[in-house]
Amino acid sequence: MDQEQKQTRHVTLYFEDGDLELSARKAGSDDEGCLLFCVYRAQLRRVSPVFCDMLALGGDRKEVVEMPDSAEDLAALLESVFISSSFVLRLWDTDPSRSAVELSGLVRIARKYQVDDIANVVIRHISELWPKSLAEWDKTFPTWMENRKTTATSKLIPEPASAIRFANEFNVPSILPAAFYFLAVQSAENIETAEESPHCTAARWDLTEHTMLLQLIRGRDHMRSEFLRECQRDRCIVGFHGGLPATLAATRDKCNAARAEVLLTILRGGLGNPDQGHATINAYQDICCKREMTKRATNARSEMWEGLPGFFAISLTQ
Repeated sequence: MDQEQKQTRHVTLYFEDGDLELSARKAGSDDEGCLLFCVYRAQLRRVSPVFCDMLALGGDRKEVVEMPDSAEDLAALLESVFISSSFVLRLWDTDPSRSAVELSGLVRIARKYQVDDIANVVIRHISELWPKSLAEWDKTFPTWMENRKTTATSKLIPEPASAIRFANEFNVPSILPAAFYFLAVQSAENIETAEESPHCTAARWDLTEHTMLLQLIRGRDHMRSEFLRECQRDRCIVGFHGGLPATLAATRDKCNAARAEVLLTILRGGLGNPDQGHATINAYQDICCKREMTKRATNARSEMWEGLPGFFAISLTQ
């Protein structure tokens, strides 16, 4: 089989009036799996300093340039440069649950060839999926919990393990606090894949690696330690119940038990729902510290959010 027969023209990225032919092998294929692209030299040089330098070296303009990249990644880059509408559709048609995985190859090759505008747009798109403040979390998390009720809408929830890998590889630390917390409260019953379920938000545990898991475990331990410290301070000593001093040990114990349950609720996922801790408080009808406990639950959520970078050893400096 000769070289010409081994190459297949890309359906949309082989322009008949193009003046630069590029070839790349399909990922995981042998010599028989090459895709051929024909694009415009001047436009590629304009958006990429690397291509500008490479093509400035001259050479036979009819010669096919063999690229070291996979055909899939090269196609994604060229499509973003030459067919802008397809690039926009790629961003918005990729489900948030898969976006960090499926768009990482495009960011990688865009950075390699210094097509910074493309890389930055994708990074901003992924970053905007994740809350950066407790106020943003309070707006976003209820939507996620509503979406997880069906298989179709669960795809609209960003996946934390892949987001952490994306953030680490491309230096986007602002993603990490919310992603690590979200991963920390996920079930690890299915440790290999993100099997979709209407009962839980699946995490891609198969994408975690040693360093990430160690960071996650240490973060969980720090969160639990903070929870224990919270339970040991500001305990109920004197209060009022029905207008009478709450001196009975049983009354104090009930207040302390309620406080511990509220903090545990926040630790296990109540950070995502401000009403969850308050509902726990309201379940205790006759505790003397209800008002103070409501205030403390609000403060505890704020402290928990602010503490996430420290819990998970995240540096927010790019």
